[in-house]
Amino acid sequence: MKRVILLLSLVLGGCSLLSAQEVGRWSIGLSGLSGSAGPSLHAVKITETKLMPSVHYRLFGDLSLGIALDLPLSKPKKFENRVLSTSAVELQLRQGLSLYKGLKISLTAVGMVGTTGAYRSELGGPWWRGPHKNIEYRWLVGLRPSIAYAFGTHWGLELGYGFVGYRSQKELGHTAYLPGTSKDETYPKGAWGFDAGASWANSLRLGLTYSF
Repeated sequence: MKRVILLLSLVLGGCSLLSAQEVGRWSIGLSGLSGSAGPSLHAVKITETKLMPSVHYRLFGDLSLGIALDLPLSKPKKFENRVLSTSAVELQLRQGLSLYKGLKISLTAVGMVGTTGAYRSELGGPWWRGPHKNIEYRWLVGLRPSIAYAFGTHWGLELGYGFVGYRSQKELGHTAYLPGTSKDETYPKGAWGFDAGASWANSLRLGLTYSF
């Protein structure tokens, strides 16, 4: 009988240890961002608002692998506000560094593939011929910084801004056809460097995460 009790104790203890190790292995998140989608064209501001749901799996320590969706929410509000609709999927490899209790900074390696288009507006202009029907593919690879604060056992807040790396198009805001311009001017080539555009999901991002 004592052996049975001892065996049960070991099994229960092992299960408890395994469960403890698995806490926080998975995390889901939802971030929101809004900002400029590109430079102003003919005094017309191009903006975009979007949500980014994500799922991450902690590999070991503070290193996690995840996937995120880049979902547009923008709707035109007035003549001065044009909307660029972009969507994408991205892979993320994130390394965190703890600074203080519940506070840490992270650097995320990102690989994004997506589309840009179509433009939407309430009122058309001489250079804007209704919705822009040409869907263009785009991609980027690089690094994004962020800072996170955990409150409670499972919940956390995350704040991020900016990107450093390579993107396939320098300015997505130029994908609309402008009469009198060449294709090279309308569809600029890719670029290295810093970016904070909303269309690339690199503007100020505020998110909520849940770990389990």
